[in-house]
Amino acid sequence: DESLGNNDTQHLMPLYYPVHEMTKDEAEMHQRMVKEAPLNLKALADANVEALSSASKDKFRYWTISDYTSRYLDGSITPTQVVDKLINIIEEMNTRNQNSSVVTQMNKEELRLQAAESTKRYQNKNIMGVLDGVPILVKDEIPTVGHSVTLGTSFISDRVEKDVLPIIKLKQQGVLIVGKTNQHEIGIGTTGFNLLHGTPKNPYGRDGRHYYTGGSTSGSAAAVAMGLVPLAVGSDGGGSIRIPSGLCGIVGLKATYKRVARDCSVGCSVSHAGPMANNVHDAALAYAIMAGEAENDHRR
Repeated sequence: DESLGNNDTQHLMPLYYPVHEMTKDEAEMHQRMVKEAPLNLKALADANVEALSSASKDKFRYWTISDYTSRYLDGSITPTQVVDKLINIIEEMNTRNQNSSVVTQMNKEELRLQAAESTKRYQNKNIMGVLDGVPILVKDEIPTVGHSVTLGTSFISDRVEKDVLPIIKLKQQGVLIVGKTNQHEIGIGTTGFNLLHGTPKNPYGRDGRHYYTGGSTSGSAAAVAMGLVPLAVGSDGGGSIRIPSGLCGIVGLKATYKRVARDCSVGCSVSHAGPMANNVHDAALAYAIMAGEAENDHRR
């Protein structure tokens, strides 16, 4: 452009859009369907609770979202107890496995404060939402207040001033964000290899062998697969949720284009946030909560 001076720079992001984007009529039809049959999150959260919480013959059993919330309701455990235990476990893991970190950031003071507030809500029968007190982890690259975005590198450390919309929606339902998880550096890779924090181990590795989790959302997949948390948030451009979910034996979903809004600076038209859980029901519940529209310049 001849109108630009020599010192002016244009920053252009490569954009990848679907072959068919929703027309105005299709969008209006979907909006009518939402109004006529609004999603009942409470009903979805309560669905199949008995089946999901049934006892297992195995010594190890994954805890579902309802396992946490039902026990909070009957007072057998509290969010504060869960958080204190998680902090101790993660610190012990990071000390023991310095070359294979799963959780790379924790804001312990804020986490304990949020857990205490959640505990009080349950005591006062004033529950915030269907995920109140449920511990979750979030991939490093997803902007979350209280944690920096490093993209798994040693040379990037962006301070976060505002949560992205899916994180806002999860917080509105009362989740406790335990911390940020390891990832393949800059998200460019499918193994989960990370030179700075070490490469997370696939929990299904045997005989002392170190198997890849897949990537780039390596830490979130490993955390869910080992039962550390029932739910994690990842992002996927070319398989970064789906690959580690498959290799770690969990449920992961790359959201449909525009289904989960995400303000970001890299690959926003192709990289979408999505849930990672140890069962289909919890993944569906998180997906329903995270979905929503936002004002994003890169979305046509």
